[in-house]
Amino acid sequence: MIQTRLIISLLFSLLCAIQVSSQENRNANSIPPRSPVVLLQGYKLDVGKAIDSEWRVIWKAGGLRLDFGQGGYFEDETKRIKKADILWTQEQTIDKQRVRFVYTKSHELMATFPTLNARFKAHIHNQQELADMLLMVVTFNNDWYPVDAASIAPLPQKSK
Repeated sequence: MIQTRLIISLLFSLLCAIQVSSQENRNANSIPPRSPVVLLQGYKLDVGKAIDSEWRVIWKAGGLRLDFGQGGYFEDETKRIKKADILWTQEQTIDKQRVRFVYTKSHELMATFPTLNARFKAHIHNQQELADMLLMVVTFNNDWYPVDAASIAPLPQKSK
């Protein structure tokens, strides 16, 4: 009985030490911020992390808002779009990865990298936003890119 309590106490102590160490590592922020794409001038990155996936919002004040997701529960949203709602679709191989672009009648552009469990999605308001999204998406790779701290900023909340 004493041995069991001793083992439980040791395991609890070890668990607490691991938690403290893990918290210190998160607070030290030793991993530099990274972006899934090369950011164009003026664009910022809102960084988030879910349990089993990564998400980012790439945004520019008064411009494009590009949502990015990658991870375990990826579902290719482009396959759920009705054919009647699609204006155009295109597939290409970029950096040895297949990518599928779908542009809808509601001006939503999606780009999916099925083998990397990644997707980009944005509502396009004009040709400049279309060009910006395409230019950034084609730089996507699974290694990601370092960015300076000035490029990390939360997406501004809409005023009510």
